[in-house]
Amino acid sequence: MLLRMRKTYDAAFKAKVAFEAAKGEKTIGQIASELSVHPNQIRLWRKHLMEQLPELFSSRRPQEEKAREEIEAELYQQIGQLKMEVEWLKKNHSRSCRAEAGRSRVYDNIFVERLWRSVKYEEVYLHDYQTVPAARAHLSAYFEFYNNERPHEALGYRTPHEVYFGTKARLAPASLAMV
Repeated sequence: MLLRMRKTYDAAFKAKVAFEAAKGEKTIGQIASELSVHPNQIRLWRKHLMEQLPELFSSRRPQEEKAREEIEAELYQQIGQLKMEVEWLKKNHSRSCRAEAGRSRVYDNIFVERLWRSVKYEEVYLHDYQTVPAARAHLSAYFEFYNNERPHEALGYRTPHEVYFGTKARLAPASLAMV
């Protein structure tokens, strides 16, 4: 028994046959016998041609629209992710400054940038540090103030220490003195 390989046709041939069938000058049977293509295949190609012709003349191509929809879906997913992360940060971020450093998330950078802006405008620009130890002492005192005394509007006018530990801060006597 001899198996016949299925014929494959390129897009240009399919378009030519489908167009010939759509013109209606010859029957599908005549076209099939002339080109050695099964009549059902010609009917299918003609059906595809007739379905896709309106899209050919539309202002937007289906591929462009599909690509746009994919981009939109990805953007909506990112927006949702960002909303969830912002809500988490609102609930869980106390803005308390800690001396230890570690791996941080990209969104923590927002708080770090805001912190350094506060440090510069509320401490560094107001003092003329003559030595590194003087700068360290002033900054240490500022961070004690920032964490334990300075109320933050975003925290409901509570200090970061109150939010982080859930209690009022007790100041050490050394933190009150400015060097």
